Amino acid sequence: MREHGTDNGNPPAGASPSIAGLLAPVAIVLLGIAAFAAFGGREAPRRDTNTGDGAAPVETSAVEEMTEPFVIQVDGESIPHRLVTLSAEVPGRIAMKADVSRGGMFVAQGTPLFEIDRTDFELAVERLTAQVRQSDEDLAGADVEISNTESLIELAKAEWAIQQRQVQRREDLAKGGATSERDLDDARASEIRLKNSLQVLQNNLALHKQKKRQLQAARDLADAQRRQAVADLERTRITAPMDATVVEDKVEQGDFVQPGDPLVRLSDAARMEVHCSLPVDDLVWVWLQAGIKPNLNAATPTRLELPPTPVEVHFAFQGHELVWDGILARYAGNGLDPTTRLVDCRVRVDQPGKARLATGSKSQPVASPPSLVSGMYVTVHIPITSPVPLLRLPEAGVRPGGQVWVVRDGNLHITEVSVAETIDDSVLIRQDSTELRPGDRIIVSPLAAVREGMPVQETAAP
Repeated sequence: MREHGTDNGNPPAGASPSIAGLLAPVAIVLLGIAAFAAFGGREAPRRDTNTGDGAAPVETSAVEEMTEPFVIQVDGESIPHRLVTLSAEVPGRIAMKADVSRGGMFVAQGTPLFEIDRTDFELAVERLTAQVRQSDEDLAGADVEISNTESLIELAKAEWAIQQRQVQRREDLAKGGATSERDLDDARASEIRLKNSLQVLQNNLALHKQKKRQLQAARDLADAQRRQAVADLERTRITAPMDATVVEDKVEQGDFVQPGDPLVRLSDAARMEVHCSLPVDDLVWVWLQAGIKPNLNAATPTRLELPPTPVEVHFAFQGHELVWDGILARYAGNGLDPTTRLVDCRVRVDQPGKARLATGSKSQPVASPPSLVSGMYVTVHIPITSPVPLLRLPEAGVRPGGQVWVVRDGNLHITEVSVAETIDDSVLIRQDSTELRPGDRIIVSPLAAVREGMPVQETAAP
């Protein structure tokens, strides 16, 4: 007996669908490859960075010799040249306080600010003046006594001289026996009495002169006390010692003050200063310009003082720029600031009320402060004339690490420079510290890959 479908020679019924399922995806992939080759296989355009001779195109700029002075700019703040605190020098009640002595007011030199009650000081002056007059009268009386005594002494001397001659005659007569010893003794006794009277008068004269010296000392003391009282009387009036702005007033009319109590604080308006901080590299230019060079071989090291350097102080305000002339005058502090690593300096402005217009329309009024006042943020311009030759090149030409790419004979050469100063979009380099020379062309455009001696094609920088 034969089983159905086992020995008729035909493949099993499920074999054909399995082969078709495998061939269909393969066919689809082949069709996709053919379509991509026909329609989507266009090669992307290649960006050729080389010219026909294989040189990379670069933008270059010339190295220039720096012949004109350059300007170092630093920010600063205007501060008072000096702050003066006026204090009471005598005790008393404030009898008058002027309106201009209040904070924010401007006062001219000599303007009365305060007055302390003068009554006690005026009485002291009158009392001591009278005491001086009394001393003068006592001195005049002493002069009269001295004069009278001197006259009496002259008379006594004359009488003594007469008596001396009388004694001499008596002695001559006594030698000849013409007179008695008693008469001679009487003459000698009279001479002694006259001499004693003369001595008394001379002693009185010495006492009168000593008394006069005492009276003169008393008179000098009274006069000194009178002058002290006059000075104290003058100190009851407090006036402005300079043209100034009142920063702070501390007392009111009616207050009682003691010597040393502060009354008012003034800011000098005749002169201002600007506080600025300079890096040491910028200070080196100031030293070089002034010809200051430390002598390292000297037994005593040279002190690098800040030489007086003319500067300009600029203040921008509502489209205008005002300029004051100043002097970079001194250091402020003991050296480098430990936080900022900068050196604090002071710029002195001798004429804070005299400014000139640097930028802006001169036909329009300048709505800005009429004077350099405390608290203004300014920019200090320090002109520098370098004593050493400098080169100027674009800042874009200096690569990280101080590298500069120079084009010579169509090839790129790498050199390193040390930037001495950055001015706007340019850098300055000391000519004696580099192999660059004026007229050299340096690359200012970027390059993806750089190697020494690679060929380049120059184009001028835009």
